[in-house]
Parts: sequence; C-alpha cells; structure tokens
Amino acid sequence: MADPNAREYVGGFGKFRHYSEPSTPANHDVVTPNNDTPYSWAWLDLRAEPWVLSVPAVPKDRYYVMQLVDLFTHNFAYVGVRATVLRRAIT
Repeated sequence: MADPNAREYVGGFGKFRHYSEPSTPANHDVVTPNNDTPYSWAWLDLRAEPWVLSVPAVPKDRYYVMQLVDLFTHNFAYVGVRATVLRRAIT
C-alpha cells in the first residue's frame, strides 16, 4: 500500500513531483543525484489515452533531457536537446 507520508510518494497517477532541495547521501530516489540537477517524475497511466508532453523553449546553450522509463526501469524514449536536435537534422 502506498504511504502518502513517505518522502518518495509522488501523489498518485498524473501528478508530477519536483525535487528542488539539495541531495545528501541519505537520498536514494536517484542512483547518483547531482546537486545542480533538478529532478521531477510522475506515474502516468497510458492505458486509456496518451498524454501530451510539452516542453518550454530552452536556450541553445542549456542542456535538458526528459527520460521516459517503464515500470521495469527500461528507458524507452528521451525528450531533450540531443533528441530534438537529431530529429530536426533528419527531417
């Protein structure tokens, strides 16, 4: 059973949780957290319909990536600087 009081609790399906506090050795949510990297995640139920992901404009000198991972922790897609630039170069 999910514990809403647990630090790791995201808040149910369809809600993003954003982490802005510095990481310490006690943090185990991300394998190797960086203190200069903001982390966010969400559990999205895709059975009934797709979700639309929109990303704001990011300056060209900034790096960003959104990693899409299934429940088995397999990376199945990325949205970000490298993926977007590559797609623009192909089309």
